[in-house]
Amino acid sequence: VRVRGEDIVLTTADKEPIKLKAGEHTLIVARGDDFTFETKQFILKKGETTTVKVELLPGKVQVVSDSRVIGEERLANVSLPHIENFALSLDGEDDYLRIPLGDADVSGPLTIEFMVDADLRLEEGFTWLAALDANERIELDVHQEQGRRAIESFRRHGETAWHDFLPLEEELRGHVAVVWDGKQVKIFVNGKGTVHGDGEPHKAHNASKGEETALFLGARGIDMSNKFDRYLHGKMDEVRISSVARYEKEFVPPEFKDRFTPDEHTLALYHFDEGSGDALHDSSGNGHHGKIVGAKWVKADADREVAEWVLSRGGWVEVNVGDKRLGVEKVAELPNGPFTLHGAWLESQRITRADLEHLAQPSGLKSLRLTRARFDDDAVPELARLTNVENL
Repeated sequence: VRVRGEDIVLTTADKEPIKLKAGEHTLIVARGDDFTFETKQFILKKGETTTVKVELLPGKVQVVSDSRVIGEERLANVSLPHIENFALSLDGEDDYLRIPLGDADVSGPLTIEFMVDADLRLEEGFTWLAALDANERIELDVHQEQGRRAIESFRRHGETAWHDFLPLEEELRGHVAVVWDGKQVKIFVNGKGTVHGDGEPHKAHNASKGEETALFLGARGIDMSNKFDRYLHGKMDEVRISSVARYEKEFVPPEFKDRFTPDEHTLALYHFDEGSGDALHDSSGNGHHGKIVGAKWVKADADREVAEWVLSRGGWVEVNVGDKRLGVEKVAELPNGPFTLHGAWLESQRITRADLEHLAQPSGLKSLRLTRARFDDDAVPELARLTNVENL
């Protein structure tokens, strides 16, 4: 990427911001002989920060400045670079993500959506998925009571609230969206959703705080003192906040391998590509970078990756698909769709420190058998990393 008229060349390795003179600027975007094009002009104002993002997407390369597409080139037969797909693992004890939204307008239609793989515990109470802390507060949790489980959402304005809930027949894994269309709050899980609430506003049990505009993921907010409140135990990936009601009826949901894309309605977007550190980068161009509190980076597709690794070494695995558990002895027998790795068995293998770090990635791995294993000296302490394993 070159800045037209300036002696500045940017490559994919450059991470630091650059400074240009105030005024109108144009970018020239190129990759070898594959493509070259110029963007529309964007304006830099003195004392302000402007974010311009160049992204190689399937079938096109796109340039976005302050949520506005300023350049786009359709591509043919251009391969995408490999991007490792990371997620964040939350321990259910005190981990959460905090996304400050500053002066973003959340008073109108709004959509909060994300990919999640939740390990829902059997205790009664509330497992918090998301909470928008503002004058227009939105809460999303999983409520378990007397053996029943439902995902529910509240939108609160002052002392008025709107409510929706959706019964959960199985574990919560995949795409979740909570939508406020200006009249009702709706929940969609993997593209399916029905308004079960009465749709009518009623008096809120807890008034909106309105101290700041921030989205908390995996927690209700800073205050988790209620004995029935629980932090999320599981993985999160791909988060998008939009100033529009994106979903009105059932739709085909994205999969874990998919990436959300920005448009003019995107307030904030997070791909979880960092893989390290405690910052979550906002890919919308609006600068709402998030803070990671306690959560650990893991591979987003760790279940499949570790299952294939175990099978390639002559072992076998148990995987959960919905409410069914399958025993698998060959890579070709693994389900094509999403699954959770429940158990793994290896026999007569040398176990290294890297092997145990690998096995610690899947959050749902409950049973691990290492029969007649030979451990490297520095591998033994790594057994402590297998915090999710119940049967070793």
